[in-house]
Amino acid sequence: MPHAPAPHHLDFSFVDTLPAQPVAGGRLVTALPAGPDAATLLWVPGAFHGAWCYAHYLRFFAAHGVPCAALDLPGHGGLPQAADFTRLAIADLAGCVQAACDRIGGPVIVAGHSMGALPVLLCAASRPVAAVVLMAPSPPANLAGARALPAVPAGRAVAPPGLADIGTRFLPVPDLRDAAAVLDSTSDGAIPILGHSKGGALMLQLADALPHRVSHVVNLDGLPSARSWPDVPDHHRTRLLNGELAGWLDHRRVAADKIRRPGTIEELAERRGRMNPRMDPDWLRYLVPIGAYEEADGWRWKIDASMRMGGFGPWRPEWSMSRLPSLGMPVLCVLGLDIEVMGWGTLPEDVVPNLPAGARFVPLDGVGHFVHIEKPAVVADLTLELIS
Repeated sequence: MPHAPAPHHLDFSFVDTLPAQPVAGGRLVTALPAGPDAATLLWVPGAFHGAWCYAHYLRFFAAHGVPCAALDLPGHGGLPQAADFTRLAIADLAGCVQAACDRIGGPVIVAGHSMGALPVLLCAASRPVAAVVLMAPSPPANLAGARALPAVPAGRAVAPPGLADIGTRFLPVPDLRDAAAVLDSTSDGAIPILGHSKGGALMLQLADALPHRVSHVVNLDGLPSARSWPDVPDHHRTRLLNGELAGWLDHRRVAADKIRRPGTIEELAERRGRMNPRMDPDWLRYLVPIGAYEEADGWRWKIDASMRMGGFGPWRPEWSMSRLPSLGMPVLCVLGLDIEVMGWGTLPEDVVPNLPAGARFVPLDGVGHFVHIEKPAVVADLTLELIS
């Protein structure tokens, strides 16, 4: 017997074919009733959603013999909203999840997405459950201090955000918004991206934020690592970020009127050579007219005068490394093993635990931070091999 064709990914009508029953102001939709021993998967949707959003999950697990059901929370999923709907608290929604578990009977695995993760957790804290699954769980009131999004206009649909809007909302660093704009002007599809040093760190964040626009990632010694990463929970990391933001803004306030010290081409090349002693002096002199601008009193590097060593804005550079494990596209990381002043000081043992599945890591002995300048043929071959 041939298999029935899979429904369109936006066809959720399977839920409408399933038996449903009221439960504590909500509605329990069952795809496969509980068996004598197996646990039932109970799917709880987030805000503005209903049991319908789990239609494909219900079809899949039921076809594999796994007892499963989904829950419309009170006032969600097409259920009428009572007069006191706006006064319902998360605890009230948790009561609905608990009642659904009681109605199912036997062991239940409760799975919640976004806002739905909160009543799932409260349910699990008040009654025994077989397991808890949290999908992109939403903390209460999201993150403290996060900028509120504009209110959704009443009475009309809102289109999905465009790339520029995504950049404004979810790419907090102007450099990332600029990179997103370059992607938009270059291609409508996914393209390979390659970045060195700061550019490599930024490309990790870009690929994490816009994975559908990135086909491959090549990172050339752009893997910032602070060997004293604080081992603290994520909510404490948010406090650390607040401290970094405040410190950076204070520094920017003091450094707002600073300008880079001028010099001749030889002088700027000599200064840069102190930070990159492996670079050929001729190459450094070649770099000055490209990376600096000339005024009446001499040449100045184009880099922002408020820049400080170890950072490129109001965040810790090593936080870029935390994006690496989540990348799903092919990734190549190249690391120079000779430590330089203008490098990250990253070691292979800092990188390997953070590599995503299938990523390739190439440490190069006898090479410094500018891997693509010292070993251009090696880097070119590695890159071509990745994208081919």
